[in-house]
Amino acid sequence: MIPTVVNERSVRSFRFYRDGYLCEGIRYGNTLYRLVKTFGKHEEDSAYSCCGQLLQYSSADHPAAIITTSPQQYRLWAELRVELPSDAAVALQYA
Repeated sequence: MIPTVVNERSVRSFRFYRDGYLCEGIRYGNTLYRLVKTFGKHEEDSAYSCCGQLLQYSSADHPAAIITTSPQQYRLWAELRVELPSDAAVALQYA
């Protein structure tokens, strides 16, 4: 599955509490996503690789992950309804 990539200015951002932490989220279309990881502009390959890992958990209706871009960074977002298995979360932490 090919990652969905959108300009950061075309999404609506918000903050929310999850498991006692203040998290960053976005709305893209009718789907809510949470921030998973931020990559520098020179880390494009890593951003796409990590997004590919998360897309394994996609449904037919919604991608499990998207990437937003800005002049400074790439940001990886996971759909709020998708619970990542612990091995995927650990792999992303060290990507």
